[in-house]
Amino acid sequence: MPPSDEERFLYRLAGLTRLYETKDLTKAELARRSGISEVYLHQVFAGRRNPSRDRLLCICVGLGITLDETQRMLTQGGYAQLYPRTRRDAIISYGVVHQLPLGRSMTSCLRSRKKPCFDRALGRICLCGKRTANIKTTKGRQKMKKLTTILLAVAMTLPLVACGGGNAGNTNGGNTNSGSTDKHTHVEEVMPAVELTCTKTGLTEGKRCSECGEVLVAQETVPALGRTTESGTCERCGQSFGDWRIDYSVDDFNQPTDEWYITEDEYLVGTFSNSATINSKLYANVMVDLDDNAMIFLYEYGSRQVKNSSERYWDEYNITMRTPDGADHKITGTMYCGDDRVNIDDAYIDEVLTALKGEGNVMFRIENADRTVESYMIEVATSNFAELYNVQTGQ
Repeated sequence: MPPSDEERFLYRLAGLTRLYETKDLTKAELARRSGISEVYLHQVFAGRRNPSRDRLLCICVGLGITLDETQRMLTQGGYAQLYPRTRRDAIISYGVVHQLPLGRSMTSCLRSRKKPCFDRALGRICLCGKRTANIKTTKGRQKMKKLTTILLAVAMTLPLVACGGGNAGNTNGGNTNSGSTDKHTHVEEVMPAVELTCTKTGLTEGKRCSECGEVLVAQETVPALGRTTESGTCERCGQSFGDWRIDYSVDDFNQPTDEWYITEDEYLVGTFSNSATINSKLYANVMVDLDDNAMIFLYEYGSRQVKNSSERYWDEYNITMRTPDGADHKITGTMYCGDDRVNIDDAYIDEVLTALKGEGNVMFRIENADRTVESYMIEVATSNFAELYNVQTGQ
């Protein structure tokens, strides 16, 4: 009798755990080398996520295991092994055998064309498992380069033709002037003004020649008007602003990526208590990312960050969330091995998002499930969270 899906999942989880324990890697380092989020990786090892074939391959690459071990992991998970006659599988096999690292983004994939592109074969499972466009074949890229070259040549030639860039024999308005350059008469075209807002700059009206493209009257930048308030509703544009902002993760070169998250403009100020102190100062930060992961960062005495230094055990937290209507919601969170944040468990994400998208202030009391004397109290102003979240998610 073939194993059930649950049995395959348990076999694969046990196999991954054994392989990880043989490596001198932290979960954070493994997540970086695998090109997936650290939260997702912790959930895989905790048995809360069942990775797809592609993400399992990413983890195998991050672990730096052999091709035989990779094939064994695919079999244990009920997935097809890498098949050398399939071009994509053959390139992945090449990368596994030669221990090639997995790139952080598709940009690095497209830079290298002189060797089998391991990253490109895994292009559909780059950072955080996002799906990307299908990769064109070499022949397709060559055709595209030729077409681009032709279009550039035509684009560079057109202004010369339109503006009488030639010498003898050129005509303009029926007049021929052999041995001299014809004078071009510009045909004015208006470049419309761009309206400024409270936060975006504008442009004045300009003019250019519709035939040669020369700018006749340059557009000037007009500075933004500025908001009339830092929180609440701007009297000038009617847009609401508050305590939340959009920010973006950065890559290994400290360059922003397209992975956005919503966070607070400034740290929250709360209190914490433990066996050594009562109601001491606490700084906290709440964050929601593009995958709807909700996280809370805690800083005791305003500077000492609460972390889980264990590499084998995670801390569980019991959280009471009080909404503006006075209702108390019992939820849970987890701080994974080596992590520095309390991750709201998946079952309660929608409940937390609903509260943050409402009006008023939301209070959180966070207690360590094993050490109940450790507790943290914060109050979060929902403010403009709903507006930012709806814009980012297209709701």
